[in-house]
Amino acid sequence: MASAAKLRKTHRRTSTQWDPTQPVLDKFSTLSLPNFDSFFKKAEPPHHREITPNSDDQPRYRRTNYRKYAHNGISTTKYNVLTFIPLNLFYQLRRLANIYFLFIAGLNFAPQIAATNRYAGLAPISIIMLLTALKDLFEDFRRHREDKKINTSTCHVWDSYENRFRKVIWQHIIVGDIVYLASDETIPADLLIIKSSDPHGQVFVETANLDGETSRKQLGVLAHCRRFCGNHCTPEACAQLFRGEITCDHPNNEIKKISGNMHYEDGEKDRITKANVMLRGCQVRNTSYVIGVVLYAGMETKAMLSNGHAKNKRSSLEKTTNRFVLVCIGILVAISSTCMGFYISIGKNSEAPFTVQNSDETPFWDAFWNFCNVIIDFQVLVPLSLYISVEAIRGFQLQFMSFDSQMYHPETDRNFAFHAMNIPEELGQIKYVLSDKTGTLTENRMIFKNCVIAGERFPGNVTPVRGESEVTPCINDELQRLLSSGIPQDSRIHSFMYALAVCNTVAPLGHRIKEQDANVVDNGYLTNSGTFCVGNSMFFDGKASESVIEISAPTPQEETPPSEVEVVEEQESEQSASCGVVEVPEASTSELRGLRRSPTWKSFENSLRIVGRK
Repeated sequence: MASAAKLRKTHRRTSTQWDPTQPVLDKFSTLSLPNFDSFFKKAEPPHHREITPNSDDQPRYRRTNYRKYAHNGISTTKYNVLTFIPLNLFYQLRRLANIYFLFIAGLNFAPQIAATNRYAGLAPISIIMLLTALKDLFEDFRRHREDKKINTSTCHVWDSYENRFRKVIWQHIIVGDIVYLASDETIPADLLIIKSSDPHGQVFVETANLDGETSRKQLGVLAHCRRFCGNHCTPEACAQLFRGEITCDHPNNEIKKISGNMHYEDGEKDRITKANVMLRGCQVRNTSYVIGVVLYAGMETKAMLSNGHAKNKRSSLEKTTNRFVLVCIGILVAISSTCMGFYISIGKNSEAPFTVQNSDETPFWDAFWNFCNVIIDFQVLVPLSLYISVEAIRGFQLQFMSFDSQMYHPETDRNFAFHAMNIPEELGQIKYVLSDKTGTLTENRMIFKNCVIAGERFPGNVTPVRGESEVTPCINDELQRLLSSGIPQDSRIHSFMYALAVCNTVAPLGHRIKEQDANVVDNGYLTNSGTFCVGNSMFFDGKASESVIEISAPTPQEETPPSEVEVVEEQESEQSASCGVVEVPEASTSELRGLRRSPTWKSFENSLRIVGRK
């Protein structure tokens, strides 16, 4: 008992900081002699990795996943304690002006041509480089602070020692851990989905942090893992019963390419695709909870490999300034050469004001020191104050943008934030903004303005205006009269309205949403019939166990027989679609996962045209 208590105290299992350290004896036992053959031949990277889920009771530091793969901590900083001085000097010496002024300061140390005090000439450029180094250090410290904030975020990880999910900070997650995520939680690593609260294994995620898309992406649980889905199997039971071996690709930066296999103990096998993996940085949406196994962690995740390490960015202004400085140096060399030619032409015994009289030197060194003296006399041709002014202007620009009230986002209570302090002027060089149509410009609000049915146009009485305005409903009197008087089922208007209601993608929820749960999705509202509406999307309460709904579609022509609309399952969807309401009997309301148009809809699709304006 005492040893067990000591073990728990050492491992700090009740803390989110729990990450057992490897004992010294175990470290010595894991050491091996170096393989000298690897120094003479190029090592080939592994084509795949094999992962065993961390579900058995074994110390973390003894696991193969702990020793072989990266942990979940990230670092986006450019420097560390050892590399700051040499790397920062290298980046600063990429400015030609810094090299030039260091050269001038070095000439002042020569006793033959010292124009000023040795250290007085070195002071200005030293102060400039020191201030630049402090600015870079502050910028890198901000990155370190953001990394620490992310690394110390918490999530629930399966602890096989206590048989429960417990809070662990992100940086202590390792490959093979079983992670529990609730709705609206951020995904800490690349996870293979093994359980969902949805009985059919559906999971919805938001990938706005990866591709900017605010629409929900539908993912799914592996086929043989769907027995864990639903309420009949608790998350703890899933973590205890899940056994198998995972084989997947070596870490790469191809976000849309994931392949592998899941081998179960009973000999079954499932193929792993991108529809079964949740990527780091995404958020769980419209799903009560989801459980996954870590495939890639930390710097080996798709998101981190795509972003890469922080690079030293150079603005176009700095590149242009380098060219101007190079031209000025060329002019300075030309002036110095002209002065030396004048000195040689008038004779060495003449007392020119820009020459150094030193009879002890050889003619070569005499000419060299006189050349350097002329350069010192005309050194102001390259202004040192230019860089001081540019850095000061950049600082004021960043503060001005940070305090701009028009760039404040009230929903998240965030102001404008900058990550690179040396390129704010690049924002003024933007000429074109490339964007898609899926909500970036329209804010996911497509307003229906008018339509054309069978060649007859039904416009709304709306006068287009520019600038900000309130959205008002546009009512067409003729269309309203036709709808009020009753529409025959064989008419084109009835078919048009039916097509608007049916030909959409519908996402169900596994339970009826209460009003207090309306904040599950932003800007949503609840209707009287229990349908949850978000923007132009509708979510229904699925009750029945059937997976196909048959809906008789009215035909635009009497000789065309009625057809059926199938509700089919789509494991992955590349593009988002607008959603609508489908009226079906209560007994047949099942999992509405996506409606596919039948040949009947295609037969009269050419006669129906919807004209929409953003």
